[in-house]
Order: sequence, then C-alpha cells, then structure tokens
Amino acid sequence: MRIPLMTLLAATALMAQVPLKYPETRRDSVVDDYFGAKVADPYRWLEDDNAPDTKAWVEAQNKVTRTYLDAIPERGAIKARLTKLWNYERFGVPSSAAATTSTTAMTDCRTRRCSL
Repeated sequence: MRIPLMTLLAATALMAQVPLKYPETRRDSVVDDYFGAKVADPYRWLEDDNAPDTKAWVEAQNKVTRTYLDAIPERGAIKARLTKLWNYERFGVPSSAAATTSTTAMTDCRTRRCSL
C-alpha cells in the first residue's frame, strides 16, 4: 500500500497545527562558578534519572510524545513495511568451539529491538 507523498505531507501539516501541551519543567536557581565564570544550570535536577521528580517529568513527556505518535494515521503502515524490510535472516559472528564452527541465527525482528 503506497501513500501519496502529498497525503502524507498534508496529514503531517494538519497535525503540526495542533499545539502540543508540554508539562511544566521546573527551573532551579543553581549557578556554578568555573574559575570566575558564573554558569547557570537550572535543569540540573534532571540529571538524576532515578529521582522521583525526574521520573514523573519523563513520564509526562512520554505521554505527550505517545499521544502525538499514536495520532499519526500512517504509522501502522510504516511500521508494517519497516518490519517486513527488517525481518530477514541474520547470522551472528562465527565462533569456534571444539573444532566445530557455528553461527547464531536471528530470523525475525523479535530477536532485537525494533520499535517504532
């Protein structure tokens, strides 16, 4: 199934007109002094990826992203086509053990991360 380029561009343009509502991002008043130069770092709190505030912020950002991506009508067709293209027989690096040579076969997309 081929989707005309103009249809895809029109759908993308329509989606781009809907403003996304991003969650508020806290800004702290952290300032470092590097040899006399003051450098603001208002988002330092995001560096700790295990902090509850950071996890909540990432979850909120992911929700916005997932909502946007799930609204793309062509996404399912694109995913199916890419899965078909990437789903071919693969072989790992040959290894030698006790005078026999073998390879590891990877026959479908489920053997590695293939998410769209």
